[in-house]
Amino acid sequence: MRFNDHCFTKAFDPRLHVQADCIVTNQSARHERRVFCEVRYEHSLSLPAIIRALGNKRVASTREGNMVRVETQSGDAYAVFFTLRRHNARRADLFVVSAYPLDKGKRPADTGEMKFDLALAKILRGEKAKFPNRG
Repeated sequence: MRFNDHCFTKAFDPRLHVQADCIVTNQSARHERRVFCEVRYEHSLSLPAIIRALGNKRVASTREGNMVRVETQSGDAYAVFFTLRRHNARRADLFVVSAYPLDKGKRPADTGEMKFDLALAKILRGEKAKFPNRG
């Protein structure tokens, strides 16, 4: 399990930030300027527990191919976007691309759902996790 800096940073906004606010991490894209976000950071502390608890919970696939799980923590909707790649027949690598609280009533666009453990089993067998289309 690895986490991208998007879990604790947000996009640089020249109206709100100065260049000195930008942080550089090992994961930062060269063209992307990011600044520390206290709200995302506080939520990110729960990410390992959220990921460990996925088990038979439903996850969805986005158009970009990331899986997403929306969790409610203290009444907040929280989106977790991640990729799952086969490392070998017994191990997969999970990379949290981004995670952030959602605005009230907003859900990420997804293309269909399946249980996480089914998606993981498919990945470990070397198959693509084909998500059923939304009907």
